[in-house]
Amino acid sequence: MSHNHFALGAVARFLTEHIAGITPIEPGYRIIGVTPSIGGGLTSAQATIRTPYGEVLSAWTRDGDEVEFRVTVPTGAQAQFHPLGGTQAQQLPPGTHVLRRAVAGLRVED
Repeated sequence: MSHNHFALGAVARFLTEHIAGITPIEPGYRIIGVTPSIGGGLTSAQATIRTPYGEVLSAWTRDGDEVEFRVTVPTGAQAQFHPLGGTQAQQLPPGTHVLRRAVAGLRVED
């Protein structure tokens, strides 16, 4: 599916940048921001984006009082993981990371 039309591109961008929280901090996604939005009636979300370094994945699943985040950072890049409500970003090196956070410690958009 082409994202060249505004109606499709705007939705895809919103889901990727706001719900999954994937944004470039440096040009070419050498440093990736991962700040997912939890809530809004959603119990899970997942998005990937192709970068010059490889594919980035941000996924989250709400399970009761916890949220599990999965983040994949390609070789040659690094990520700054910052769940909403967190006080400081966690630096993530290349690889796949599984992180769990209590819902009580997150700002949830319900």
